[in-house]
Amino acid sequence: MRRFIFCLLLALPVHVFGALQMKCISVGAAGAVSLNWANTSSALLFRSYHVFHSVSSAGPFSLVDSVNVYASQNYVHPSANANALNAFYYVELNNTNGSTEISDTVRAMRLNVIDPGDGYASLIWNTTHTPQIATNSNYHLVYREYPAGIFTLIDSVDVTVSTLNYLDEISICGDTVKYRIEVSDASGCKSISSVDGDFFTDRIAPVAPHIDSVSVDALGNAVIGWSQSPSNDTYAYIVYQTDGNTATPIDTVYGIASTFYASLFNATVGSQGFRIVALDTCGNPCGAEPLQQTIFLQGVIDPCSESIQLTWNAYVNSPGAPLYKILYNQNGGSDVVAGLTASTFFTVDNLKTDSTYCFKVMAELSGINATSTSNIICVTPDLPVAPQYSYIRSVSVFPNDVVSVTAYVDPLADVKEYHLQRANSETGNFVTVRSQPFAGLSEIIFTDDVSTDRTRYYRVAAIDSCGNDALNSQISKTIVTDSGSSENYLNLFSWSSYQFWPGGVSQYAIYRSVDGISDPSPYKILSASDSTYSDDVRELISTEGNFCYFIVAYEAPGNPYGFADSARSNEICFKGKSGVFIPNAFHPGGVNSVFNPSEYFIGLEGYSLEIFNRFGEVVFETKHPDEGWDGTVKGHHSEMGVFVYRFKARDEKGYDIEKVGSVTLIR
Repeated sequence: MRRFIFCLLLALPVHVFGALQMKCISVGAAGAVSLNWANTSSALLFRSYHVFHSVSSAGPFSLVDSVNVYASQNYVHPSANANALNAFYYVELNNTNGSTEISDTVRAMRLNVIDPGDGYASLIWNTTHTPQIATNSNYHLVYREYPAGIFTLIDSVDVTVSTLNYLDEISICGDTVKYRIEVSDASGCKSISSVDGDFFTDRIAPVAPHIDSVSVDALGNAVIGWSQSPSNDTYAYIVYQTDGNTATPIDTVYGIASTFYASLFNATVGSQGFRIVALDTCGNPCGAEPLQQTIFLQGVIDPCSESIQLTWNAYVNSPGAPLYKILYNQNGGSDVVAGLTASTFFTVDNLKTDSTYCFKVMAELSGINATSTSNIICVTPDLPVAPQYSYIRSVSVFPNDVVSVTAYVDPLADVKEYHLQRANSETGNFVTVRSQPFAGLSEIIFTDDVSTDRTRYYRVAAIDSCGNDALNSQISKTIVTDSGSSENYLNLFSWSSYQFWPGGVSQYAIYRSVDGISDPSPYKILSASDSTYSDDVRELISTEGNFCYFIVAYEAPGNPYGFADSARSNEICFKGKSGVFIPNAFHPGGVNSVFNPSEYFIGLEGYSLEIFNRFGEVVFETKHPDEGWDGTVKGHHSEMGVFVYRFKARDEKGYDIEKVGSVTLIR
């Protein structure tokens, strides 16, 4: 580690000359100073160089020697004592034509090394010239002498961005360490400082390592990884197990690059905490980094939502907020990512019964490119068995506005109850109108009391043990007969087609009742494409005219469950229009031998026929439409003549009919 201390440099006087340039100034072991310069003026005019010296930049300067050879552009001043004193120099060039040139003043680099007592050696030195000699390197090289007699380059200082000082971390337990500074010049020479040093003791604890990962291995034990301490004299790492309050050393890992430890602490029963302490070669321990702990993963299955709620403790003291990756495998397969979250909980949905799921959480630690993996938990969900099918076999309508819905359901499913749901259209809002608990049977029957004069749509919903809609049947609907009319003895009506059977409808059967008497056999069989029928009832005019019809649809082959069902419609009824024809004569023994009005669609209620003679006496009466007068009175034939009748009945609307007239008896 290096630190730089800013210091005040002495400003040396600047002499700017063209031909004579100072290059290097070095201090020898005994304090002698060696100078190097460059002369670019003509050798023909050269007379001598004069070297001047002073212990102060302000002078006075004294001539220490002369050099009379043009090519000799260096000089050694043996008595400079530059290890203890400042040494300033300049060189004067004398030419034969009487001219002179003076170089810039340079100063020998004097190094001062002190022990500030903080585990570092503090180095301060001066530059040879301000500004830096143009041909000198910008890098001042720092050499350390340790062991004695061996100088090793340890670092450099760029004088363009830093002051002339340096801090060297002491990594020895106690000994003398010396230093020197070197600066090279483009000409090939170098400036070397005086040598200085001190007795140093390593008092600096190594930089604490950072635990970058505490994970759980396949056996469920905690494993710890940490960053290498940047302190070069790190000797070992002490591993502590801790609950955050009390720390207990459990092992020592030797070697600065040894940054992993596999513990025997079971991390499947709870989070395990650790700290790491670095130890240097002098026995200095670093301060412990904050607690780091394993991620302890737990999970709770919600069978109703077919999910598992995962929770875990946060990975603490990470350089940045960790992002948690949730991984799982099903039945021992490859791990897949269920999701990412910055929180400490996550829900995994769509679990399947009888599958084994194993989960783990991996914290991705930003800033250090590391991960930490939790313990693994494995679960086998016991989820409700969903119904495999729910099928409406038939929807039938019965008298008094009762709809019966028969459904085929899965008897092995975990179903709490079934709901009958009704809507007014196939895409309408289905509302529950009936429910019944599930008894484990494969057939359930619902009845719905509702007006059946319009189409009703139904479906059956299975409600599982969690109260959720587990499965809906197909949609089915009622058959509605409507658009009826009765005209000229024709009862015309139509019906809606029955739908939603897998194979469709094979045929429709029409059932009819007359005056409340039903025929158990179909009255007519029609094709699946028919939806209207006209019934000619002229042959039934002698009835009271009460006609009712309903339709039964029969299922075509192709049902995947093997059923062949039928569905009944509502009933539509007609009342024939009443009427009567009364003849004005009859001939007993002839073609028209009995006097009997011809009624159609007249009932017994309110019916009567009375015959009167010319004296107003009743000679015949009846209350049944099938009975007529044969012309006899008390067993004797009446004489030919005119008689009066009075006819009473009620029409199809319940109104009274009364007719009075005469009839002629012909003999």
